[in-house]
Amino acid sequence: MEESYEKYLPLGTVCLLKGGQKFIMVTGYLGVNPNENNEVYDYMGVIFPMGIISTDINFMFNHSQIEKVVFKGFENDESKEFIEKIKGITKEDIINGIKAAQSAKATAEAPASVQNSGPDMVDMGEQNIVNPTNYNNVQQ
Repeated sequence: MEESYEKYLPLGTVCLLKGGQKFIMVTGYLGVNPNENNEVYDYMGVIFPMGIISTDINFMFNHSQIEKVVFKGFENDESKEFIEKIKGITKEDIINGIKAAQSAKATAEAPASVQNSGPDMVDMGEQNIVNPTNYNNVQQ
């Protein structure tokens, strides 16, 4: 990275990833890729300036993949406090939270006769996780 930036840049930050050809704008944190054994990434983002191309495509990347920050997003006390909180979250915390949410959803959607039969996992469906350094074939 050209300058030294602390991990977890503000939402709206626009950066270029190592080996990337297009800018990525940070839209979220701690994304989970179910297609890679629930790998947890530091950031989620969209191609800049196109934004969301499809609701089933997520760009996920780690802080170490950032080559250059070209614009640092908006920060205020609330966003700084939020970032401080997520710094203490582990991969296990995230996976356990997902499992708990899936279990709660499965129980709420199940017929009354099976609601007490144990937590069933809900199929989250297929997600297309795109390596943001290799998205030349994404239509613009």
